[in-house]
Amino acid sequence: MKKYLFKQNNLWSICIITVLAVAVYVFGAPSARAARFYFEKTVENIEIGSYFQLDVKMDTEGESINAIESRIVFPKNIFKFAGAQDGNSVINLWVAKPTAGDENIKGDLSFAGLTPGGVKTSAGKIISLRFYASSNGEARISFRDTKAYLNSQDAESASVKVSDLVLNISSARKKLPEEPAIQDSAPPETFGIYLSKSPGIYNGKWFISFATQDKNSGINRYEVKESLFGIWGGWIAGGSPYQLTRQSLFSIIRVRATDNAGNSVVVWLVPVRLYILWVLAAVLIILVTIVFVRRIILITSKEV
Repeated sequence: MKKYLFKQNNLWSICIITVLAVAVYVFGAPSARAARFYFEKTVENIEIGSYFQLDVKMDTEGESINAIESRIVFPKNIFKFAGAQDGNSVINLWVAKPTAGDENIKGDLSFAGLTPGGVKTSAGKIISLRFYASSNGEARISFRDTKAYLNSQDAESASVKVSDLVLNISSARKKLPEEPAIQDSAPPETFGIYLSKSPGIYNGKWFISFATQDKNSGINRYEVKESLFGIWGGWIAGGSPYQLTRQSLFSIIRVRATDNAGNSVVVWLVPVRLYILWVLAAVLIILVTIVFVRRIILITSKEV
């Protein structure tokens, strides 16, 4: 009797396992989604002496991503980094963008950025990188230390997949081309300036933060002007955050954003202290005027 019960229970267990296996096969097991980073080239044939562009793209695979960071390694003996453009990028706020400086010596580019509210995309462009082919041969461009963060309360790290790119540079020489002119007549988007103070930033001194986008050619530079009482001051190159030179806050603060085609937009901020100073000055002028007018009236009345 016991032997029969054992066989019956064993048969029942086998049936359950079989049903579960079939269900997994038919409906599919839940798969972990990962943000995939990859390159997209804009030309097929690359020759020595030519410029070419690579678009760095991201497929979030259904996830909402709000922050990314990565390094891109390239063979410095074959390529020279010529610059980057962030037009039409899914990144709204840049923490760091690659610039054509020490990157050519190291063959190493770094970038990091944010998209408040998150982004879901299957082919979202992060940034466009321009290179100059200085030598022939096979070249691998690779991602390193790539991270993505979910648009969630705790900003958990998302799984990441990367796809490197191998390019073949031909030895056929061609005349060094001029880089095509950027077709962009629209200025960058207007933006806000935020005045802040924090013990952990600039030793507790006043600073401003700002950011904007240019969907066509990308942002080239920011400049800041602090005009004392709205009169004196010149433009100074700077980025966000920017420590204010005039900590008294009696200056009109202007920020100018210029894109890679030379179009600019200027926004400004008047600190509350300066508003108060203007109001007090206006009140003082009114009082002085009233006193002066009353004196004239008194003098006139005495003469009469």
